[in-house]
Amino acid sequence: MIKSLKNLTSSEKFVTLALAAEEILEDQAVVFHYFGPANLKKLARLLKKEKIEKIISELKALEKETLVLRKNYLASQVHSLRSFLEYVGLKPEGEALLQAVRDVIGIEPPRPYNVGELSHELNQVLLRYGYQSYKEFQEELKLSKSPVSDFELGKMALRLKGFTKADIVPKLLYGKKLLPRLDGSKITFGFGEKGCPACYYVYEGSYNARICLSDHHRRNKLTALQTLMHELYPGHHLYYLYREMLFEEGLLGEEATIDLLYSAETALNEGIAETAFRFISSFEPEEKAYIEISATREHFCKKLAYNVWYKKNVERTITRKDGEEYLREFGRIDESRFDELFLLIDDWRIYYPSYPAGFDIVDKFMKEAGERSLYSLYVPKPIENLRKEIL
Repeated sequence: MIKSLKNLTSSEKFVTLALAAEEILEDQAVVFHYFGPANLKKLARLLKKEKIEKIISELKALEKETLVLRKNYLASQVHSLRSFLEYVGLKPEGEALLQAVRDVIGIEPPRPYNVGELSHELNQVLLRYGYQSYKEFQEELKLSKSPVSDFELGKMALRLKGFTKADIVPKLLYGKKLLPRLDGSKITFGFGEKGCPACYYVYEGSYNARICLSDHHRRNKLTALQTLMHELYPGHHLYYLYREMLFEEGLLGEEATIDLLYSAETALNEGIAETAFRFISSFEPEEKAYIEISATREHFCKKLAYNVWYKKNVERTITRKDGEEYLREFGRIDESRFDELFLLIDDWRIYYPSYPAGFDIVDKFMKEAGERSLYSLYVPKPIENLRKEIL
């Protein structure tokens, strides 16, 4: 064992090892963001001269320790980190890629989706609201193409915060304790950095966050609203607010203060964010209809892109050019989105299955447990047993 880790708790060891890996692998991001104790970051810097194999060895020992202690959430995070480090520097393909997704994200990658069934699902939603096609929906809506400003985004965020307080927080375990944190949370907006996804969320701790949106995500008010539901309320931001609150209440350890680039919570976190429109009942019926149609269309596009991911990187039967033609033919996806999508399909190849798998996880949960129980998806695994004791 590395001597400096000896007197740390399991949670502190995990955080220190994750931050140390980030220090050692200078050309490979490991941690998306960290807002926990500064002393652990300082300790991690002292491990910069260690070899990554030593960090992996420590994580293997910690994985056994956390499983014995039945700290399921922490154990799953340790497993994800250890697995991710073993794939660093590789761009797995074929069966190796499927195994990487299983190891790092903890999900079984779905088989390619049937395009006919995807089209049918989208058409059913459109018909339910009286539209014969998505094009007809777009024409009737006559969406403005003037970009949404940061000021307008702030107003939308404030409105969604109110809906979240009314529709979701009362149904969460310890929801009353979350309210003051939600009220005090602050959001800043900006544009994304080169090499990053077109839209992304960074939780900075102390109930504050930063959101970067591309021109595509700001192109009209409906798109911006849908994006904010994913990133803010009731998507990622509420998820992270809740996780930090559980840390402050002593129900999660320091692992709650670190956001790995890839982890075992990724698919569930993305699944909640992608199905956010189902959580809020305070929208006017017409507005909710527009959001559901728009979100269903986005799911349709992401599942088509997943098919390209599978055919290109797993089956290895198509090229990027073939993939672009596939997206044009079956999804009528605008070419301006291709660079964004192929960044995810290729460079974020272990991450991308989280989106379709996340949809499927939430859909299955809703069918089996009911819509009201959907709110329990916010509760990290170690807290699940407490529900029986508290409620």
